[in-house]
Amino acid sequence: MSSISQNNSNALPPDVILETLPYLSTEDIKNLSLTNKYYHKLLDYKNSDTLWKELYHKIYGSPYTNVEPFQGRGSDTFKSCSEQIISNLTLTNSWAERYRLRTETAKLLTWGSIKQGRLGYSASSNPFINPLTNNFAHRLENTDDDSSPYNYNPVRMAICLPTQVPWDSNSDNIRNNNDSIVSVTGGGFSFQILTKSGKIFSTGTSFTGGIRGPGPREGQSDYNQFRELAHLLELSFSHLTNPSIPHHGATPINIHRTVSDQQNLTIGVPIIGSPHANVYQNLEALNKEIRETAPGNEYLTRMFPRESLPLYNMNEDNILQFDKQLLDSVKFSAVTSGRTHFLALSTEGNIYVWDSPESNDGIRIKFRDLPTSSVDPILKIACGWNFNCIYQYNVGLVVWRERDPLKSGETSSYALYEVIGGTSQSNGAAKIIDFTCLSDKVVFYIDEAGEFLYRYSNKVTEKIKTPIKQKISKLVSCFNSIILFTVDHCYSFKLKDNQIELETIKELKVDEGNDDHIVSLSSGDYHTLILTKKGQIYVSGSESQMCGCLGLGVYEDQPWGHLEGRNNVIVETPRKIDIGEGNICVGIAAGGWQSSAIIVRRS
Repeated sequence: MSSISQNNSNALPPDVILETLPYLSTEDIKNLSLTNKYYHKLLDYKNSDTLWKELYHKIYGSPYTNVEPFQGRGSDTFKSCSEQIISNLTLTNSWAERYRLRTETAKLLTWGSIKQGRLGYSASSNPFINPLTNNFAHRLENTDDDSSPYNYNPVRMAICLPTQVPWDSNSDNIRNNNDSIVSVTGGGFSFQILTKSGKIFSTGTSFTGGIRGPGPREGQSDYNQFRELAHLLELSFSHLTNPSIPHHGATPINIHRTVSDQQNLTIGVPIIGSPHANVYQNLEALNKEIRETAPGNEYLTRMFPRESLPLYNMNEDNILQFDKQLLDSVKFSAVTSGRTHFLALSTEGNIYVWDSPESNDGIRIKFRDLPTSSVDPILKIACGWNFNCIYQYNVGLVVWRERDPLKSGETSSYALYEVIGGTSQSNGAAKIIDFTCLSDKVVFYIDEAGEFLYRYSNKVTEKIKTPIKQKISKLVSCFNSIILFTVDHCYSFKLKDNQIELETIKELKVDEGNDDHIVSLSSGDYHTLILTKKGQIYVSGSESQMCGCLGLGVYEDQPWGHLEGRNNVIVETPRKIDIGEGNICVGIAAGGWQSSAIIVRRS
């Protein structure tokens, strides 16, 4: 008997292995393929299309956010938006090739208001920007068919066409590129970007815009270790230079400690060397060491949870030295954004929130009296305008707006939460399939039956019968509307004071002549991006102050809507956005006065 046959006799049958793949991590699958020749042949990275399909689904097709609904009954052929679009590529039927295209060729495009660096670059830092010299110069100068179109109006600080965000790869092996962009989500003043390696990057100078949103209880703030260290350094400096000044109590900064010899594991922050040294140089050096930006772009800053920052993990004897490897101790599988905050799910199943205008630290969220995520996992996360929502297995939908403020030494906080009753069933007609968040803890959701729309507000759930005859399978909410999807159609309803106005029903369609249909939407303050099954982007709504968020070009050059007042442009019927020949879009995100898209090449 051959070795493969012997291994086969003691191994699980192929159908069992393939059924198990959705529950294994990519690392588990790789390790299983190396177990013996039988598994290596079954999980062949060169020839197994099933394997590559599952790998694509795990990394790019199964977000743990409410961008995608849960899989319902009879959903063996379920595909996420990204998978639907990538499957339409006519040049290849191979999932290995689709995976390669998604990983190697993905680019992030942004457009809209460039203020505060919210697009992921400045006007001078991005080589893909071609600015107008004045409002009308492009009509006279940009006449060459081969020249790049003008995409930046410096007078309005507007990027008016989809423009590539600089993003270099640090990987020698592009196919295993850990810098590959998995998803992008939009807040009021920034974008949050998730990479294949589990890192989160944020654009702009502030994701809060300086506005207090959901977070610590009203009137309270988190303990700020950085501020405390600065105060202690000032005290230490004063004590060293003026010994006569009394100093009471032990200072937890070892100002006489030397730098560790283990340079590969720890980073030593220099101590103050003389009375004339900058008292803050210690903290400046520390801050520099723990700051990370995206490859080739300093306008994309990596966001860390507080528990992985050395600042909060130092003991009193070693307060200015740390293990830099700690920075990679938490990896993320999903991120979603509200107006002034964002929420993330780690690969370990824990929840983290960034919600303070005073800090860029992520705070781990815990829930008193609820099962831990290791017992009943958190399956979906979502942000409303000013609150958060998760779906936890066997618990249901959990919403919260406030949490306990952090005290000294704490890196996690307890949420002041509510559980939406009747949402805990994990199977059957009452199983929750999808949900969407508005503001002030208002949540709309649907169940497996898809017959009714449910609205939760002020701890009361309302059952709503809509005019839609088909089964409702997906929900998306925008600033002033909610969109309900069926298998082949989607319908828009206006919202007023977070209430649905059923009489305003309108079917949404784009380009009716080419057999394309809508698979996803995303909205900013007053504009909506529409993504179709063929990977095309359409847009409608208002472009405030001609900020460029519609991505249709310079309005004065070729009017593509109608003016409202002097500076706002309205597009009522969705118009197609040009993303370049040979490109398709696999993900969109809008927020505030800005828009974004992830595009890949067809070949």
